[in-house]
Amino acid sequence: MSEHKMTSTRVAELLGVTASSVKRWADEGLLVCERTAGGHRRFLASEVARFRENGLSHTEQDALTPTELNMLHKGVIGLDDTGVVTSYNERESQFSGLDPADAVGMNFFTEIAPCCNNSLIYGAFRAGVATGEMNVRIEYTFTYRVAPTNVILHLTRDQASGKNWLVVEHL
Repeated sequence: MSEHKMTSTRVAELLGVTASSVKRWADEGLLVCERTAGGHRRFLASEVARFRENGLSHTEQDALTPTELNMLHKGVIGLDDTGVVTSYNERESQFSGLDPADAVGMNFFTEIAPCCNNSLIYGAFRAGVATGEMNVRIEYTFTYRVAPTNVILHLTRDQASGKNWLVVEHL
């Protein structure tokens, strides 16, 4: 029995993005699809589930425009090597109450979320910056700016660009 296949429009509805974003991601190899005889994209349900569960890799995040970052269902924060915010998507803004324009230029660990200025999170960030390799998932509870909020933090670093990312999945 073959697996269920979905159109770009249906995938866009499920991911909460535009169909043009889904098509672009497919064309760039970020989201796997098959082509029909007529050239239409069809996406396997398992691939869409994997993409939705895992989100974007750090390389894929680098390829997104600020508008596309804002369409993601998880908080996405770009950080320079000192922890200063370089990008802050709308989803994270909704959770934190902090306007993205205000967040950019602030130090995440000392000004935005000092509850993360500890050996577990900031220590993992510093170690990743020092080695040039970072791919750490941490279950955590935010306690600053908001009522205690359970999250999964995913710290990554793209070696090619030197960009650091913090993806926040609110549970």
